[in-house]
Amino acid sequence: MPRPQKIGLDYFPLDTIMDDKLELIEAKYDIIGFAIIIKLWAKIYKNSYWCKWTENEKLLFRKNNNIEINLLNEVVNQAIEWDIFSLDKYKQYEILTSNGIQKRYLFAIKERKNQEFIEEYCIFDVNEYINSVKSKINAVKVPLNPYIILKETILNNIKEKEKKESDKSLISLFNSFWKLYPKKVDKKKSQDKYIKLLTKNKSLHPMIINALNKQIDWRNKADEKTFIPEWKNPTTWLNGECWNDEVKKPNSITDEFKRNLL
Repeated sequence: MPRPQKIGLDYFPLDTIMDDKLELIEAKYDIIGFAIIIKLWAKIYKNSYWCKWTENEKLLFRKNNNIEINLLNEVVNQAIEWDIFSLDKYKQYEILTSNGIQKRYLFAIKERKNQEFIEEYCIFDVNEYINSVKSKINAVKVPLNPYIILKETILNNIKEKEKKESDKSLISLFNSFWKLYPKKVDKKKSQDKYIKLLTKNKSLHPMIINALNKQIDWRNKADEKTFIPEWKNPTTWLNGECWNDEVKKPNSITDEFKRNLL
């Protein structure tokens, strides 16, 4: 009976001189950021040259390593942005891998014989690299399971549909703000700012509309002697979070004139 094919590594090399990107992670998130990346590398190499990174994997990793989920997401997202992990492969297949990880893995297993590689997950030509390091590996390219491809396609379509619906919803909410706001300038900038605010916290919309209505109502009810400043540009109003401004009786024109003389 043939020996089962070994998968993954029992240990992996760690350079004594750290890569600048890893040093940046440690500088930004202290030693916990460094530890998260090392633990992720261990998870990847234990599997081979990639690991799945979906919501389920995040939850299990958080639980097994006692890490706060928001910090974990932030460190991994930063690592992807700084190319410690491949952005393309993460977006396409929800996996963590990189050019360096794949080359180190191939070099580490160069004495093994037949090894399977999922072609879609590979960042470079595996056979070309094997030949360059005079490896004994006979690389067997294994396509992704068609059901996995179908699943990924369906999930991507769902995400795309949800994003489009979300964008439509946010634009609709902005339009209700734009219709109400008295000074209509820089609509594109205002829309971008409004959508950015609501993407972070959608519950801001009713607060903004309610506050804006109160400010408009106060201005409409003010008498002729009341000093009323001009409306700010909508983008400036949003940047200043002016929906939090108190609606109170302003100084009269006479008081304002006296104050300016002091």
